Amino acid sequence: RSLHLDSGDYFQGAPVFNQFKGEVEVRVLSELGVDAAVAGNHEFDEGARNFATQLEKWSNYSTLAANYEFHSSNDPWNSRLDALVNAHNIFDLKGLKVGVIGMGNLSSITSIEEADNSMDVDVRETISTVMHYSSWLKTQVDIVIVLTHLSLDDDVDIARLCPDVDIVIGGHLHIALDPVKVVQSEVVPGKRVIVSHAGAFAKYLQRLDFVIRDGEVIAHGNTLLPIDSSVPEDGDMLDMLEDYERELGDTIDLDRSVGHT
Repeated sequence: RSLHLDSGDYFQGAPVFNQFKGEVEVRVLSELGVDAAVAGNHEFDEGARNFATQLEKWSNYSTLAANYEFHSSNDPWNSRLDALVNAHNIFDLKGLKVGVIGMGNLSSITSIEEADNSMDVDVRETISTVMHYSSWLKTQVDIVIVLTHLSLDDDVDIARLCPDVDIVIGGHLHIALDPVKVVQSEVVPGKRVIVSHAGAFAKYLQRLDFVIRDGEVIAHGNTLLPIDSSVPEDGDMLDMLEDYERELGDTIDLDRSVGHT
C-alpha cells in the first residue's frame, strides 16, 4: 500500500524547461506514477497560464495547494487553475484511507502575501489552514499527510501545533534528511510526527515506511535512495524523452564553452 508524492518545484530554469515550458516535467511525473504533487514556486516561472496549460494537457496526478485561493471570476486561466489545484485529496490504499493536504510556497513568492498580484491569488495563513483541513479530514481517513513546499521550520511548526497531522513531507530548501525528523507534538501528549525532506533535482527518492494501527503511526523507517547509475534505465521513459532530447540538441548547443574562470 503505497503513495508516490512530490514536494514541488519540478519546473526549473534548465534548458529542457526553457525549451518546452514544463511539458516534459509534467509528462515525466505522470509516467513515474506520482499520485499527488504540491505547487512549488517554480511552477509559476512561465506564469500561471502556462502552469494551467501543462497540467491540463499532461498531468494524471493531483496538484495540491490548500493555502492558495484563486479568483476564478476575473481571469479565464485562473478559473482553470482553480479547477486543477485542490486543497486536498483522499486515497484509499486497499482499505487504508490517507488524506493528503497540499501547502504551496510562500517564501519565494512573497508578493502574493503583500499586495494584489498578477496571478490574482490570495494566500491563507499556514497553521490555521492546516488545522482547518486536517480536522475535517481526520473524521474520514486513518492518516493525514501534509505535503508542503514551505520550509523545514514551517514543517516542524505544523508537526508541533496541528493535532490531527500525522506525517509532514516537505521540500523547497533542498535539504535531504537522513534520518527523518521525529517531532514531539505540543498539543497531543505522547504523539510524535514524522517530518521528511528528500533533497532536490531528483537526486534522491525518500522511501518512508509506516506501521499504522487504529489511526496512529506506531513505527516508521526511512531509506534515502540515490538516483544514480545503479538505477536501471526505463525503456518507456527513454522512448518518451527521445524526441524532446533530439529537438533540444538541434535547438541549443549544450556542449559549447561559455566562459572560463
